[in-house]
Amino acid sequence: MSFEHNIFIAEPYIDIILHNNNFEIIDKEYYLDHSIIYITKYIEKNIIPKPFPNLYNEYKQMATNFRDYHVKIVEDFNKKISDFDGTVFLFGGHIFSQSLIKFGLNVDKIKCILDNDKQKINQRLYGTKLVVKNPSIIKNKKNVAVVLKAASYQNEIKQQLYELNKDIIIFE
Repeated sequence: MSFEHNIFIAEPYIDIILHNNNFEIIDKEYYLDHSIIYITKYIEKNIIPKPFPNLYNEYKQMATNFRDYHVKIVEDFNKKISDFDGTVFLFGGHIFSQSLIKFGLNVDKIKCILDNDKQKINQRLYGTKLVVKNPSIIKNKKNVAVVLKAASYQNEIKQQLYELNKDIIIFE
């Protein structure tokens, strides 16, 4: 968990919390691979509360897998960064890059953070010495790589980076 998303409530628990508080779930819309939008209606009747299932072991394993995956991907990124003889950037002036750094990403060779948010430009990424720059700084530069781990936005950002620099190398 992180400062941005500091709690985790499993979908079955949300369903029960809503039910136990007199909300009928009319519909659930799954947005991309990261969000659920609930459409509910408050109902004026006595409900029989549902008990919460014990999901501890299942979600503990999920958290362990999450950690192990990120440790491994950061090891891979560190090897690619170490072997690359050029300028390296890291994409995402937010949780994407902070998580990688927290899992051990070596930032010694990273020139700066790239991000599209104009409000972040020339700001320091919290907890690091890295400054955020507009991705346009990579335009037509030679021998450039970007570390990119951006969840649901991976393909969109990758396309943007290739449009700025067709020769860029993306570590993903």
